[in-house]
Amino acid sequence: MLGGYYWHNKEYNYYHNLADETVVEMRNSMVAIISELRSLGALHQTSFGGFNHLQYQRLSQGLIDRIPLAQETARYEIIKHKDLDSYRKELQYHGVFEFQPKFLDSKGQLIPLDERESYTALIDYYPANPITRNNIGLDLNQFQSLHPAVMESVSKYNTIATAVPEHWPGQADTILMFPTYLGQTVPLSPVDRQRQTDGGYLLTLDIEQWVTTLIPQNCGFSASIAVLHDSSDPQDLFSFTASLLPDRILHHQFKPRPFQYKIKLGATPAQLTLAPPSGIYLVTLMKAILLGAALLALYILLSLAWSARRATSGIRERALVTLCSIDDAVITADKHNCIDYVNPAARRLFGNQRCPKTGSDLTALINRFKEIDPPEFTFRPEIAGAYRLSSRARLAMLTDPLKVVKVRVSPLYDSHSNQVGTVLAMSDISTEHALSKELAYQAMHDPLTGIANRRQFEHIVNEALCDTLARKQKSHAVAYIDLDQFKLINDTAGHASGDKLLINLATEIQSLLDPAAGFARLGGDEFGLFLAAESVADINRQIQAVYNFFQSYHFQSETQLFKVRASIGLAHIRDDHKTVNDVLSEVDLACYAAKDSGRNNLFIYDPENTDTKERHGEMQCLPILQAALKNNSFSIYVQAIVKASCDAAEPTRFECLLRIPNQKGEPVAPYRFILAAERYDMMRDIDRWVIDAVFRNIAHLDDTPAEAYSFAINLSGQSATDTRLPAYIDSMLIKHKVSPKRICFELTETAVISNMAQAQELIRYLRAGGFSIALDDFGSGASSFGYLKHLQVDYLKIDGQFVKEITTNPIDLEMVRSINNVGHALGIKTIAEFVETRETMKALEDLSVDYAQGYYINRPYPMSQLLELNLTEVA
Repeated sequence: MLGGYYWHNKEYNYYHNLADETVVEMRNSMVAIISELRSLGALHQTSFGGFNHLQYQRLSQGLIDRIPLAQETARYEIIKHKDLDSYRKELQYHGVFEFQPKFLDSKGQLIPLDERESYTALIDYYPANPITRNNIGLDLNQFQSLHPAVMESVSKYNTIATAVPEHWPGQADTILMFPTYLGQTVPLSPVDRQRQTDGGYLLTLDIEQWVTTLIPQNCGFSASIAVLHDSSDPQDLFSFTASLLPDRILHHQFKPRPFQYKIKLGATPAQLTLAPPSGIYLVTLMKAILLGAALLALYILLSLAWSARRATSGIRERALVTLCSIDDAVITADKHNCIDYVNPAARRLFGNQRCPKTGSDLTALINRFKEIDPPEFTFRPEIAGAYRLSSRARLAMLTDPLKVVKVRVSPLYDSHSNQVGTVLAMSDISTEHALSKELAYQAMHDPLTGIANRRQFEHIVNEALCDTLARKQKSHAVAYIDLDQFKLINDTAGHASGDKLLINLATEIQSLLDPAAGFARLGGDEFGLFLAAESVADINRQIQAVYNFFQSYHFQSETQLFKVRASIGLAHIRDDHKTVNDVLSEVDLACYAAKDSGRNNLFIYDPENTDTKERHGEMQCLPILQAALKNNSFSIYVQAIVKASCDAAEPTRFECLLRIPNQKGEPVAPYRFILAAERYDMMRDIDRWVIDAVFRNIAHLDDTPAEAYSFAINLSGQSATDTRLPAYIDSMLIKHKVSPKRICFELTETAVISNMAQAQELIRYLRAGGFSIALDDFGSGASSFGYLKHLQVDYLKIDGQFVKEITTNPIDLEMVRSINNVGHALGIKTIAEFVETRETMKALEDLSVDYAQGYYINRPYPMSQLLELNLTEVA
């Protein structure tokens, strides 16, 4: 390759010198040509009236003889159309008998020119012959390239070169133009020259032939000339390529750069390009190229081999560095299970004494692992005796019990997919495994006592339920143990003592149970007990032992001795139980029954027991109540309260009663859900819903007198002790703008007696706010009349159990009489409930009872219906 460049440069210098010599000769020749043309023009300028035809022909012949590359000469003049006829006569005088302005069309045909204001037409031509005579009259203005050249020569008073236009007659490729002017002197300014020009002379040249004669034969030069006009792109005069050998791609491998020269064609700059040949030394170059290519190929092969060796070495080094740097233990073996590599992490994992040695058997190493229970690590033989895990990643424990590792076994393949070995990768996850076990333990155990928690307890119950459904011959039962008055111990002895009691109970109760039993703390002071035995009698024996334990158990704190008792509810798992919730709901009912029966009791759930069925029904009401509160699906009914002495009068007092629509939209009586609401502490929320609903419905009645229409709202015992109820009632008054005089709140006798102090506080607040108070179900309690004088109530509602039979039962009659008389003595008006017959109404009138309420007057109906009738009709 280098030799090729050497020969190429030598040849290039030879052609460069040859090109310089050619250009010098061209410039000298062009100076002579321009001088001849300028002389012709100057001679015309100094001659009076210019030349005639014969003079022009003789002068042109001498010029052509002196300039071998000249082809033709011509005289052109500027002729105005108005002077065309006189001009024709003048031309005839000079021997030109036919003159007509013409132009060349796109096919090269001479066509007479239409009338123009002026013409720049050829009027004489040399050599003169029948063919060239046809060019007489050719208008130069019709050629796009000639007209600018004519004007430039006139303006500069100099020779201007341009390319011959398309279809120009003859073989010439270049036209030289020189101007002439009117008179015998040349105007000085370009403007005057433009006004005074009368035409000029042109000379056509075959520069291509001339250049080829200047260049030595067979040298292979390529040449081109382009004129460079000021106002247009370069014009190519000619271009030719000479080559000695066929032109192939290889010829251009060392193609020399061309030689470019600036030359003058009169006043027109031009660029001459001479390019030396590219293939004259092709054979020499090919030899050099082939030799260079061979050397280059050898160099490349050696470089590739060296690079591959270095790359392989580098990859191996990087792999070894990586294996030494990672925390995972890696051991590799060949296809015969012979260990051939152990990285540093593997040595640290096994320890120096127990680390497998290079050359030892991989199978023996695998046997040093043992399965974790449940089994999570198994191998199966593969191709060529290698091993692979039965799944992607398993836990395995080394013979050292402190190490737990995650193992991955993978085969090694060569480029032909043949197994050549095995890789054993291990990650030490001892810390993660211990943490996972600890988290799993905490998720299933109570942090205080260490026994099972609710989650684990429900899991145990679920497994027992599955055993029962699978008809396994074993009895199972679940019990709740709820400590009685545990809060008292926390409040008096402190929470630390309460925690100590729970820990002691967890230990001591477990000692009473069979190994198959499960014991859990469910939260707070509640424990769960799972019992399994061969028979129901064995289960009852175990639960009785737990109950007996609490009958004599005492707890000694730092300062006090406490008698600890518990309410225990138990339910046997039966075939009709489908879910864990079915079982636990019955256990919950049994525990509530134990509490309601006075605490410190054991209650075993019996699905055939009447009380049990009622409690179960209450639990079924619970989701209905919750849904009614959430979806606002309660409804308000009203029942009229009228004067006992005038039962036909229009009612103005009404008691508001709560109903829940069933699935058919029919109202459900309150006794079906009130007990459940009280048991599950929902009455506060229900009472608030009623207050809001009643206030909202009667808000538009403010235009009527407050004493004309009033409504009684029942408050439960839970609301009677709710210290936040007064604030809620105030907010509803502000929200709905209801007059307090229109509202009467009813409190049951039992609720008032059970919470006397709080009830008195609530009554004082309500009366101070303008509300009236009624004491409901009076006579149902076992108390005397003595507390009445301490309660500021407005109405006594006589319990219906005494009212409905006063016409047939003299004791009931006297009870009603007594309550009515005591009420009147204290200034309290009385209302009799459960008035169902005309006779009962007449008896109440005779006893001077103030008001009556019951089915005899009307049955409860929707409050919306009352409001729609504007309180003028009663359904």
